[in-house]
Amino acid sequence: MQDLPPRSSLSSVGSERARQLRRQRARDRVRRQRLVVAAALAMLTLSAVVWHSAGGEPGDAIPAQAAGPGGGGTPAARTGPAAPESPYANTGRGRLHPSTRDDRERIYVPNSDSDTVSVIDPRTAKVVDTFPVGDLPHHVTPSRDLATFYVNNTQGNSLTPIDPETARPKGRPIPVDDPYNLYFTPDGRSAIVVAERLQRLDFRDPKTWKLQKSVRVGCLGVDHLDFSADGRRAVASCEFDGTLLLIDVGERKVIEELDLDHVAAKPVDVRISPD
Repeated sequence: MQDLPPRSSLSSVGSERARQLRRQRARDRVRRQRLVVAAALAMLTLSAVVWHSAGGEPGDAIPAQAAGPGGGGTPAARTGPAAPESPYANTGRGRLHPSTRDDRERIYVPNSDSDTVSVIDPRTAKVVDTFPVGDLPHHVTPSRDLATFYVNNTQGNSLTPIDPETARPKGRPIPVDDPYNLYFTPDGRSAIVVAERLQRLDFRDPKTWKLQKSVRVGCLGVDHLDFSADGRRAVASCEFDGTLLLIDVGERKVIEELDLDHVAAKPVDVRISPD
């Protein structure tokens, strides 16, 4: 594996604007860290309540609803061919896969400053465990089959696997380059390692982690992405260039770039709408 310079250094791309934005991100990080745990607790606690009060079994069909002015729902009318199912269609209440029933209800918080992950019990809102991982962890990503969670150790150039049944690391770290973020394609054929500092999207076999294809991106700060409903396309954000990338998932290539500079944008997250 190649020797990588520190993540904080962007001299290789020679962008003063990127360096300024990096410093701004560092200043903002403390404020965001105070908010992220509170938000995560609220969302995960709500999810736990819904899971236990739904009254249905995983996989039960849920009628499509259209929210009315008062928040109530009526069956959504559709015309023409049925739309492709959203990648998140099976993440609603009562739709957790049966294999997750023995998983502990936990919130995993990567601590970039201490190179650890803290584990929170959403019922008590208390930290129940903290364990070491690789250098500069940024995100925790579930595998497509939900059997493993992966800590993205960006500067450590590795992924730390977590067993959701024990809420503890399992096995050895997996070596990959610059994993700022991680996604799994809807068809299950690839894991996409977002190597922000290296300006790459690395498509890997999700079982062996062997590199399938490394896609160079012509922008700074490639951060997050999401998939189209049919899984054939993905849109990735480039935070420091104010652009979005349209990616052909099957061909594993960038097919279009959208410049957002007319609004002085700094796109970070990308998310498909519920419909």
